[in-house]
Amino acid sequence: MTSASPTLGSEDFNLEIGGGGLPSNPSWIQLDIRLFSGISILADARKLPIKKDSLGRVCASHVIEHMSYADGVDFLQDCFRCLKVGGTIQISCPDISRIIEAYRHTRNLEHLIGGLDMIKSALYGAQSHSYDFHLAGYDFPLLRKALESIGFTGVTPQFEDEGTLPKRLKAARGIYEFRVQASKDVRTQSKFQTAESRPDYTEQEYWRKELDARDKAINEIQKELDTREMMIREVQKELDARDKAINEIQKQLLAKDEMIGQLRMDLAARDGRISELRLDLEKNKMMADEAARCEARLRLELEQIHNSLTWQLLRRLQRIEARLFPVDSKRGKMFLALIERLRLRMLEDSK
Repeated sequence: MTSASPTLGSEDFNLEIGGGGLPSNPSWIQLDIRLFSGISILADARKLPIKKDSLGRVCASHVIEHMSYADGVDFLQDCFRCLKVGGTIQISCPDISRIIEAYRHTRNLEHLIGGLDMIKSALYGAQSHSYDFHLAGYDFPLLRKALESIGFTGVTPQFEDEGTLPKRLKAARGIYEFRVQASKDVRTQSKFQTAESRPDYTEQEYWRKELDARDKAINEIQKELDTREMMIREVQKELDARDKAINEIQKQLLAKDEMIGQLRMDLAARDGRISELRLDLEKNKMMADEAARCEARLRLELEQIHNSLTWQLLRRLQRIEARLFPVDSKRGKMFLALIERLRLRMLEDSK
């Protein structure tokens, strides 16, 4: 395994090793041998590409058990090299004595400790990829001895996890893992409870731990369910509101469809009326054409009459009549009276 990042400079910073996709301290610089989102340094933890005396704090959660005992010592020595004087290292890993107790009480390698991790996974690793095998096992005295042999001081157990891991995960792992803190060169007072090691669980105490962890898991799940139920209710309200809006839109669409149907009927009626008017227009055009033809015939006949001998005689008689019987003369008035009597007699004879 080789480093994929260059050696960092001398600026102090905090480093988390092996946090992967679920780091305990997301704000710290993240180093892992596998590439995950948020990983800053892709490197082998046994050969840290970090300058000497440049780290303030190092956190390695569930890393050292994935190395052989010899590689684990190399890893701790490299962490010691990178820490500045007064810097601290925090290590957590499965407590082999606790896991053996869990197996002794359950006799089932597939038992879920705290309802989360199987005993065989805590003991041998989940074995989901080539780096996910456990090659060593530790308890507090064994890890303290390894740390002190390198030069770390103030090796104390931690019974509270400062990380940001989910509460359910903390509760389950709290049954079978342990955490220690140690300092480089300077013996410091730990703010956590100190002890040589935790006493062994009785069977009753072990199952009480199991129940407490599962109660916490149930509470977390219940909170999540309550949150989701609230979200479901909100979504349901929104869906109901949208259904109402859809119903209103459908009503409006039906009303518009009725209006469109009525408009289509009106349009069809108007189209029928237009067709009738067009027929009437055609008839009127035909009548006008016929009238024009009649007028043309009459004009022709009138012209023929004007040009005929009878018309000329009538015009001559009218001129003779005008000379013999002037309108303003007595003879003219007598002539007009005679003509009127003859017209009336002709009307009576025709009846």
